[in-house]
Amino acid sequence: MSGVERFARGKMSGVERSERGNMLILGVLGMTVVSLCLVVGYSFGGLYFLHNRIQSSADEIALAGARKLNEMDRIGQMNNMVARSRHLVYSSRQALDQINNMGVQPEARKLAQQLLDDARDGANQLEMERSNLITATNAEAREVMRKRFNEIRSAYNVVLPWLRVSDAKLVSVKLGRPVNTHTNVEELRGIAELADKDEQGKKVHMGKSVNYYNQGEARLPEGETGFAFRLSSLPAPAGSDIAPARTILPQAFEESKDDREYFSCATSVELSVNVGTGLGPQAGGTVKVSSSAVSTGGGFVQ
Repeated sequence: MSGVERFARGKMSGVERSERGNMLILGVLGMTVVSLCLVVGYSFGGLYFLHNRIQSSADEIALAGARKLNEMDRIGQMNNMVARSRHLVYSSRQALDQINNMGVQPEARKLAQQLLDDARDGANQLEMERSNLITATNAEAREVMRKRFNEIRSAYNVVLPWLRVSDAKLVSVKLGRPVNTHTNVEELRGIAELADKDEQGKKVHMGKSVNYYNQGEARLPEGETGFAFRLSSLPAPAGSDIAPARTILPQAFEESKDDREYFSCATSVELSVNVGTGLGPQAGGTVKVSSSAVSTGGGFVQ
């Protein structure tokens, strides 16, 4: 073999070794890129899965509190009792005024006054019970929500080589009502004069088929103005159906500013978890979710 041939073969072997080395480097780089893409993909997938799980937990917590608020229709029944106590006071006052104007026997006047006093006492006692029930209802709903949170708070603690997730945190628990929600109490038309004054005073929401009282003070127009007769918002029955507890949009929730005077019929909760990287430069952030729910609606009047 001549020297020229040996030189040519040696040169070709060097080129082949160089090409193999380049292919090996490209292969390593390709596997590194693929590995990084897999890590990033798993991280984003994990964050998406984490967000869905914590959102589901927030929905569960909000619904647990909402169901507790109107447990056994206690808000709905109290609203109906307040509305009927109001009518009783008004009608008793009317009866006394009529007897006084007629100038009948003192015994009849005494009986009418006693009936009015009994109606007033009943209204006062009912208001005391209503206030106590508001306090108990709010405390029970908050307790149920915190208890449900404590059951799931450690479920999100994840430590992976590329992702670290801390325990969930309960950022806030709020009570309120859905916006533009009236009470569950149908307008009482047994006393036409009072019903007309309620409608003129915008104490009643005028519906297509049924009118419901608005949330707020339903003070009597005359004579017995010392009683507030507060009615609280609550979804009313729709035909033969009672509204179930359900989640609502966060913007449909309105926090109570007067939760000592009116019942709450909706809840709102906000949760957060801290998320950080486990490889390379340390980076992290906070995942926050919120959920709102409305309680079971008022039942039918027995």
